[in-house]
Amino acid sequence: MRTLVSVIFLAVGLTLLSCEKEKNTSGPLPGELPGCWINPQYNDSTVVYERAAEFNDGPGIIFRDDNTLIERKNAGWCGTPPVTYADYDGSYSVNDSVVSVTVGYWGGTTEYSLELVAVDADHLTVKWIYNK
Repeated sequence: MRTLVSVIFLAVGLTLLSCEKEKNTSGPLPGELPGCWINPQYNDSTVVYERAAEFNDGPGIIFRDDNTLIERKNAGWCGTPPVTYADYDGSYSVNDSVVSVTVGYWGGTTEYSLELVAVDADHLTVKWIYNK
């Protein structure tokens, strides 16, 4: 009887240990991230960009396949119109659905992270996680 109980506990234990947590495959695919993204639309904590062939006169960001980027943003500290934009070089890495960015700006270099909420052929939706 003891042997039977031991075998049952062993079988249950091995069954539980062999279970593997499934990866979330329903989230956005980081492989769709590279490209030019313009016309940011801010909605509460999310930002939605449109895919484009190149920058327009406003802000945007280009994610390249080699993990470098160009971010077009304010050329100076003043945000009062008319705003002047400049292109700043940087780099990024993707871990699951988090994009970590290091990029220059008019005052030096900044780091921030974005959560990929959705990305498809036409739109990129991100949520700011933090800004150092």
